[in-house]
Amino acid sequence: MNFFDKIKRKWDRIRDHVQDIIDKIREQDDEPGGEFADPTQPFTGYGVTDNWKNQATETYLRMIAKYGVDCVAYEFFRYDQLHDIDSRIEKFKKHIELADKHKLLLYVQLWNCNTDSARHQTVIYKAARFLRDEIINNKRENIFITPCGEGGNGNNSLDRKLQEWFKSRVPKKYLVNNWPSKPGSSKDGMGYVCNHPSSTSAALKLPSWIMSDHSSFMRELNAGPREGSPKYSRVLNSAKKILGSGRTFIVYHGWWEPPSEEACRALRDAKEAVRV
Repeated sequence: MNFFDKIKRKWDRIRDHVQDIIDKIREQDDEPGGEFADPTQPFTGYGVTDNWKNQATETYLRMIAKYGVDCVAYEFFRYDQLHDIDSRIEKFKKHIELADKHKLLLYVQLWNCNTDSARHQTVIYKAARFLRDEIINNKRENIFITPCGEGGNGNNSLDRKLQEWFKSRVPKKYLVNNWPSKPGSSKDGMGYVCNHPSSTSAALKLPSWIMSDHSSFMRELNAGPREGSPKYSRVLNSAKKILGSGRTFIVYHGWWEPPSEEACRALRDAKEAVRV
């Protein structure tokens, strides 16, 4: 072994030792603590809703938890990604495990009714049974499901059947109505209701959970195209108003953008400002 090989081996050992120390510090920082947010009270949420499956799970959820955000939002499917149901379920199992560790609520829109469900009944119900079993059999208390997001925009007969399937099989305290996209105070027999307003000012006219799943609202928070990333000052301003009015606020970060620390930091600062 020549001199340079010896130096490289020593450097590799030092690097591995340093990485071990870093991993142990992270494990200590990530120790479970606190409690889940009370879903009956105003809370904060964030999610790269369309892009969650492509994230490094631990890095993603740790970032959200670091800023004290209470909830992670998901579109379980994307309209153009319906072929990977098994890998999607396996990935979400890891999210469930780490959400329990970090005390994060998980808010899942199972099916977005903007997409015709007629050709996708098999994968939809496979995911539906998985989520039902996590709640019923595995006693998950932190999973909340909107069976049909923006109900009434697609195949109404099949989508309504899915809505009723959940209502007959899952306790209503885990279900969140979003039929139609702005159901107002109508829970449709579920425990909660989520509204998708077009702006911050529109949100203040609606009750309950508010999620920025509307093109105009996304443009407001992004200070630009809906495909962009939320800006700190915009999220802070909206969150302070919405949380301060006694409503939950969930930032819906759609499309393929990477996670936004700006948005999570703004939610933390807004929560501290209004003492939610």
